[in-house]
Amino acid sequence: MAGLPADLQHPGLVLVEGATDEYLLRAWLRKENLSGVHVWRYDGKTNLSQTLKLLTKHPGFSRLRRILIVRDINGDADAAWQSVCGGLAGTVPPMPVPQNRDAWSDPAQVAAPGAAPPSPLRTAAVLLGNDAETGELEDWLLERATPVLLGECSELAVACAEEKSGQRLAKRGKALLHAALAVSGVPGMDLGQAYDAGMFAFRPADALPRLIEEAIEAV
Repeated sequence: MAGLPADLQHPGLVLVEGATDEYLLRAWLRKENLSGVHVWRYDGKTNLSQTLKLLTKHPGFSRLRRILIVRDINGDADAAWQSVCGGLAGTVPPMPVPQNRDAWSDPAQVAAPGAAPPSPLRTAAVLLGNDAETGELEDWLLERATPVLLGECSELAVACAEEKSGQRLAKRGKALLHAALAVSGVPGMDLGQAYDAGMFAFRPADALPRLIEEAIEAV
């Protein structure tokens, strides 16, 4: 687990699964000239609950007004959603739990008996996968890839790997994306650099950028 920012000076915090998500969102923030939100990773879905518990003990926790959690669907949207809600409810005191995906928790949410009164803190969660509600970050990005990234080379490379193994790759989206990056002409390119190069474009209706902007605007 990477740990939390030493100084939580902004009212918004975006918690992402790993370094790839972090690089991507930091690149998007730079391109949009946005600041006022922390982006930090919890290094894997199994570390989310522990990260949230540590967060409540952070000296800057009381300054937070918005916490956005970003998680991969990993083939089971319901299980991913329950892991987020369980992690929020499992802190001491419990954090507010959003009622729906892609929306902030109710500011008037009543605290559990014996818990501290409701705080100005609100939480939300975005689950990433493809439009069929499976997969992970890479599948989500492939559906937002521009012609700068897409081409036949990545499909051929993945098809070759599948032919040799005799089975469909379990994480085909990730394989396709990284095969495309590998032939992009910039060895070792991360997703932030790929975004900077115009290989992805978020959709106007995407909840992820909207919620980050709302977290920045929180007072």
